[in-house]
Amino acid sequence: RHSDNRFERVRCCAWLAALYRFRLQADEGLPQTPLIPPQAWQQRLDRRYRDALDGLLGEARSQGLGQALASELALAYHGLQYAELAELVRMAVRRHTGNRWMFRCGSLWEYPLTLHPSLAQLDSLSGQYPLLQERTAVRLDFSHSGWSDIFFLAMQAPQAAAVVNWSVDIAAEAGQPPQPPIRCWLRLIDEPVLRLSAVDLGESADLRRLNDVFDFASDHLGLLKAAVVASGLVPAALEGTDQELSHLLRILCGPGRGLELASEVARIPKGSRLAVSTNLLGSLIALCMRATSQTAQLSGPLQEIERQVVASRAILGEWLGGSGGGWQDSGGLWPGLKVLRGKVDPAADALAPGSLLPDYELLQLSPQAQTALEQGLVVFHGGMSGNVGPVLELVTSRFLVHWQAAAAAREELLSAFPRILSALQAGNLQALGALTHALFTGPLRQIIPGVSNAYVDDLISTARAAYGSAFYGFVMLGGMAGGGMAMLVDPLKRAEVDASWPHHLAATAARHQAGLPFVVPPRVLRVAGNGEGTSASLLQGEAAVLSPSYYRLHAPRMTALREQDLAPRRRQDLMTFLQGSAASDDEYRRLLKGMVRNLLPEPGNQGSQASADEAALVAAGLDLEQRSTVLAAYRRGAMSLQRNRLSERAQIRDVGPEHVRQPRPGAGADIDPRGYGVVTLAGGLGSRWSGGAGVVKALAPVAEFDGRWRSFLDLHLAKYARARQQGQMPLPHIITTSFLTDDALRDALRRLGESDPALIEPVRISRGAMLGQRVIPSQEDLLVHFRERPRQRLDAQAQKAQEDAERALMAWAQAAGAGSPYPGRGAGECCNPPGHWWELPSLLLNGTLARLLAEQPQLHTLIVHNIDTLGAGFDADIAATVAASGSTLAVEVIPRLAGDSGGALALIDGVPRIIEGLAIPNESLELGLRWYNSNTWWVQIDGLLAWFGLQRSDLADGPRVRRRVLRQASRVPMYVTIKDVRRAWGDGHADILPVAQFEQLWGDMSAMEDLSVSYIPVSRQRGQQLKEVGQVPDWLLDGSAAKVAAACGFSRP
Repeated sequence: RHSDNRFERVRCCAWLAALYRFRLQADEGLPQTPLIPPQAWQQRLDRRYRDALDGLLGEARSQGLGQALASELALAYHGLQYAELAELVRMAVRRHTGNRWMFRCGSLWEYPLTLHPSLAQLDSLSGQYPLLQERTAVRLDFSHSGWSDIFFLAMQAPQAAAVVNWSVDIAAEAGQPPQPPIRCWLRLIDEPVLRLSAVDLGESADLRRLNDVFDFASDHLGLLKAAVVASGLVPAALEGTDQELSHLLRILCGPGRGLELASEVARIPKGSRLAVSTNLLGSLIALCMRATSQTAQLSGPLQEIERQVVASRAILGEWLGGSGGGWQDSGGLWPGLKVLRGKVDPAADALAPGSLLPDYELLQLSPQAQTALEQGLVVFHGGMSGNVGPVLELVTSRFLVHWQAAAAAREELLSAFPRILSALQAGNLQALGALTHALFTGPLRQIIPGVSNAYVDDLISTARAAYGSAFYGFVMLGGMAGGGMAMLVDPLKRAEVDASWPHHLAATAARHQAGLPFVVPPRVLRVAGNGEGTSASLLQGEAAVLSPSYYRLHAPRMTALREQDLAPRRRQDLMTFLQGSAASDDEYRRLLKGMVRNLLPEPGNQGSQASADEAALVAAGLDLEQRSTVLAAYRRGAMSLQRNRLSERAQIRDVGPEHVRQPRPGAGADIDPRGYGVVTLAGGLGSRWSGGAGVVKALAPVAEFDGRWRSFLDLHLAKYARARQQGQMPLPHIITTSFLTDDALRDALRRLGESDPALIEPVRISRGAMLGQRVIPSQEDLLVHFRERPRQRLDAQAQKAQEDAERALMAWAQAAGAGSPYPGRGAGECCNPPGHWWELPSLLLNGTLARLLAEQPQLHTLIVHNIDTLGAGFDADIAATVAASGSTLAVEVIPRLAGDSGGALALIDGVPRIIEGLAIPNESLELGLRWYNSNTWWVQIDGLLAWFGLQRSDLADGPRVRRRVLRQASRVPMYVTIKDVRRAWGDGHADILPVAQFEQLWGDMSAMEDLSVSYIPVSRQRGQQLKEVGQVPDWLLDGSAAKVAAACGFSRP
């Protein structure tokens, strides 16, 4: 803490975070108490990490160390570690050559830039200003030596930072030659605004105030805004000095004039791992720097020192937008094949000697080697677009603690680097493919197993089977596989690969569609080497026009303007385009259609379409009468996030030892398992697991066991199959589904049954009988969701970007109409399962329980658990404890640790019950509750039927069952929840939008006065739920995965 060296402090934090997380938090010999102090918890959320640590360590000294306290200490040290690292990068960016002045220019009086005079010279014939165009490549990496270009790694160990990447052009459409995929334009305009257009994203805006420039996340123009700031066109120091942008533009461009900046990227799907966004940012920065005379030449390539300034400012631009990767990402600014190596900064700390940017060395490829590479390298997008951020964070943490396996893997990667360079320069694709493939399947996956997935491994097997010896090897591009990838093949077989690989891609993706988040159909991308990097040209006269897509975006908008609001040169620009060679007959038709649609909107057939959609929803289980009642209550404010909560007057306290029943080892020796059945809840789409994309969570791959990726469903089936083989548990297994997951799960079970009939022999499917309607959230609920609930504050720039985005989402919801149905495409987007309370009643409603009891009348208890609770299952000692309690319901609870939220065991006005997280009046109250709800329930069948007013003999009477279920359902609270949904658009782009859902939760059964409930403490390894992919690395290390593997009969993962 008192060290002057920042990296020394960072490494200590990393070690302490790992110590508390994997040694102390996981030590079941530690007591649960003391619990987490609310003040320290809030300080951690506010990024006051040192204050939080003072409070936590003081509590540990005075009260002793417990599991809960250890878990909070782990999070606090982890947060401080990354806060220190982020500050290190900020300092390096600010002090880099050419960047300092932008942070000192605090007023327009100090503004130093002037527009290049060539841009203000009107063409005598067309009357138009010149157009400055920048064309830029993207980069494709063959090796990053284990993410060694991450700033934190490269700064501490520059000697181990080595990357080789290639600047490439892309063929946007089949049959077209590869071209630089990034084009940007800048020109003077006769309006005192800054006009920004992201042509490929279909978005444009006129900025009139300085604060608009610094609003990076409210629209899809954030990258252009970041470039305007990072280039110095609007210096970073002017943030917060809200004034008319025309004042700055007057200094730069002259009175009454402004600038237009536009960008367009070829059809490269998001997640290509080609660093498209970083190179687009670099292209825009270079363009703005040229226009403001910050480069030696207005056109042509950049000088080497200028490329490095642009690269450093691209890092600044990514930081401004709250993101960022490594220094190799801006490689498209340089030409051809190049080696990037970390270098020492003489001004840096001794323990962090690395510079912000590397040394760049261009490698010469012979024409034969380049031709072989272009013919033999097959680049493709697999259709996925994962977040690489958690991968980079995990790499950094494992580097800082000198994790032994990762360190050995990194040595292997570095030793292979010279051989990769030799193979590239020799054009030896077979050797290159063997190397990249071995490094992907070996050391890269040893550092981060999650860089691959079941789909990628299936693709590799497919390619090997299809092309045999012509398949030379797989190449992982960027930070992880699944999106942009490549393989090396025999150049002589390229025609065969081009003809067949798209079909193999599509078929393989279809096999994994349900369990993994695909955002676009898979696609092959043809690439060629780029020998310029980024280069500019000045277009004049009739040549000074932008792309056809630009005019398709702007022409319809221009028709909506009044004549006096349309600048003459803007109209003339459109006419110049239409009269020039760039405008084909097809462009005329498309432009005319857009203009007419804007002037005369089509009435459409929304009414008949809505009726058809509603009929489909009713068929899927939507109750129109209930929907009408719920929506009316929401619109008048009778239901809301605020109203979910118990009254502030309710007394909420922790339970005592007398309120829980500890299982006694050996107590279940006489338990007969034939009276038990298992119910696995698998109706959800795992929005948290997939980042809002929505996948059938039961089919999502979790990790590799015995050389195969296993899904949640695979692991549960294997676990119960092994128990049956050992004679422990011949019990039936019911898997509940919803309209969202039923078809996919039935298909998956059918395929599993074809290969191993015994695996699915006891499995029955129970499809949920009810459906909920998603709606646009109210402003009040979004305010609570975004502002009032406690959550981790981010780094300053990321926090600002998040708040900008949230303001935009609130504006979207207000315009869309609070309480109106969310306009998703089909039931899968606009509806939701109505909460897991309905899973067990659906067994009654759809006849599953009646059929099961007719076949196995000895059944008396159901063990109900979530699909993501991998440690759950039959346990004879717990069964004996439940039986001894005589309760109708029993729920397993686990020790609550930092980060757990969603429900806990508490005394509510003196009565023990499960309180859902949505109902807790103040989230800090949850810190005082030691037992977390695992949502694993033991349900006595006859007792539950009696609560519904039914007997076993009544289950055949469908109308009676429905009446009794609906009557009791009216007693269960209905909550408003806010969930994220992904609205896909364009080439793999997506907006994450908040929607309101209405759910009833099984935990509230514990509040029913006419039901007896017991609470059974179990270990976290048994009761932990995997809600997010980011939990998996810790789960693999802390012993939980090993325990699941043993239960399944697999070797340790």
